[in-house]
Order: sequence, then C-alpha cells, then structure tokens
Amino acid sequence: MPPVDAELRAYLDQRFDAVDQQLGAVDRRFDAVDGRFVSLEAELRRHFGVLIEDVRHDLRAVAEMVVANTEAIVALRRRLDAR
Repeated sequence: MPPVDAELRAYLDQRFDAVDQQLGAVDRRFDAVDGRFVSLEAELRRHFGVLIEDVRHDLRAVAEMVVANTEAIVALRRRLDAR
C-alpha cells in the first residue's frame, strides 16, 4: 500500500471525526426516540387495560340482560301455554 500524504491523512482524519460526531448525534436522537416509544408503549398498555376492563364489564351486563330476557320469555310462554 502506498504511503499516505500527511496533509491527506489530516484531512481524512478530520472528515472521519466529523462523521463520527454526526453519527453520535444521530445515535443520541435515536436513543431519545426509543425512550419515547418505551414510555408511549407503557402508557398505551395501561389505557388499553382500562378499556378492556370496561368492555368486559359492559359485556357481562349485556349477558345478564340476555339471560333475564330469556327467562322472562320462557315464563311468558309457559303462561300462554297454560291457558
């Protein structure tokens, strides 16, 4: 490999240092975005947990109403059949 001119070496070192600094800044930005995603994920999990519990409660209430309605229909049919 041919020897590299000292001036060229200094220039290349300077350019690589600048690229390394830019990559460091990008890495820090990605780390910040990753942190935001982690906190957003935790918040969304909590909100969806609350929503799921609410849906379960509503579903249970609907199921109870269906059972009560079915029992009322059966009782009404029995009364009508008894006539």
